Amino acid sequence: MDQSLQQTAPDAGVLSMPSQLASRWSRLGATLLEECAIFFPIAIIGGLVSVTSSVEFENIGDNGIFLGVGFISFILFFVVNLMLMSRRGQSLGKHWLNIQVIDTVSGKKVSFGRYFWLREVVGRNIIAAIPFLGLLYVLIDSLFIFRKDRKTIHDLIGGTSVIVLQQEKLRKGFIDFTPLE
Repeated sequence: MDQSLQQTAPDAGVLSMPSQLASRWSRLGATLLEECAIFFPIAIIGGLVSVTSSVEFENIGDNGIFLGVGFISFILFFVVNLMLMSRRGQSLGKHWLNIQVIDTVSGKKVSFGRYFWLREVVGRNIIAAIPFLGLLYVLIDSLFIFRKDRKTIHDLIGGTSVIVLQQEKLRKGFIDFTPLE
């Protein structure tokens, strides 16, 4: 790729990054797309259930449908994300915006274990679940995107960077499970 697109932070321990760092806006957009992907089906079904019954959920059947759709949506979202993480180094939102999580040192697709367990489970979810401190952590983690190297705390924990995919690696459809190297 063009050398002018190469962006690395001298203090990040990067050997060489093969591509341009993803913009702050594309990373925010990916997160918002993921939130919409999980909550949109729940809102649609919830709206349909409430319109077809009454304004309030008056019986367990309505609540059961709503909870069932929410559960199925979450499981489907989780499975698609796991497949994209393991095969392409992307979450669903990153996939749609053609950005990818890479290992900061090697510049290659991050391993599934590092992506899922270190970056997502430890770096985002476990720490964020700590009462009171979790909300502060989420805010500080989000603000870290304004660093010169655009790394959040969960990137630092996982040893990852987020880049724009090179032209030849772009997705081929709405969801493309073709593995990336």
